Amino acid sequence: MSAWASLAVAEQALLRRAMQKHQLAGTVQYYGAALRWAGDSEAPPLRSYTRGEAWELVPRLAEAALGLVGRGLLDVRQASGPWPDPSDPVLSRRELHGVLTDPAEWIPTERSPDRIWLSVPEAVDARFRADAFPAPQSGGFPPAEERTAVEEELLVCTFEVSGWLTGPFGVLRSPEAEWSLEERLAWVEPQVAPLVQWVDKGWIEVCYVLDPEKGYMVIPAGELLATLADPAVWHEDEDWGVGVTCYFTDAGLGAWRA
Repeated sequence: MSAWASLAVAEQALLRRAMQKHQLAGTVQYYGAALRWAGDSEAPPLRSYTRGEAWELVPRLAEAALGLVGRGLLDVRQASGPWPDPSDPVLSRRELHGVLTDPAEWIPTERSPDRIWLSVPEAVDARFRADAFPAPQSGGFPPAEERTAVEEELLVCTFEVSGWLTGPFGVLRSPEAEWSLEERLAWVEPQVAPLVQWVDKGWIEVCYVLDPEKGYMVIPAGELLATLADPAVWHEDEDWGVGVTCYFTDAGLGAWRA
């Protein structure tokens, strides 16, 4: 068994998050997604954790993070400016325990300062990155020079942290509400055909956010076309943070970098 495979899912999730230099806030929800992508029996249903569920998971993740720090595999830093910077100080052992055992640092709210972030030493990144984000044997996404305009737009949307498929900030063109179901399906299908394939491969996850405070629902590949043909999910009323969004899974990041 490789060193990476011997790590628990919680440890792998924290290290993947740290390799991408993510903030600590939001890590609980990412852990739930990582369990789902790994097919773990403890994975949540096709939705985000409720606030109560996320709160209960903090001690498990805090213990895993403290263990990784103790083994020299993980750094927890305090941002000194509005954005993380490699020169930001690593938390001291005393500060670390207080931060990692506080659920408010793990679970983002509108008032979260998002000042605590994760990183790994360069040697750790070099040791684990290929295992953390393995390239698929069948090849990854189409190379840039071979992508269609539709594929390029969908991949850029997925890569962006705030990429939306629907709504006033989305990349897709909405169907008219008065159209028949057949007309709406015919309108949406050519815009999302590549996305359906990538979701089916497990490279991209698509989520419907009805209310940012209540989380999201995961849309399976087989339901994606019908969901996007429903005018109710488009939310073209200028409200930020609602509608349908997408992001790479761990396997998708490997395919993206292949």
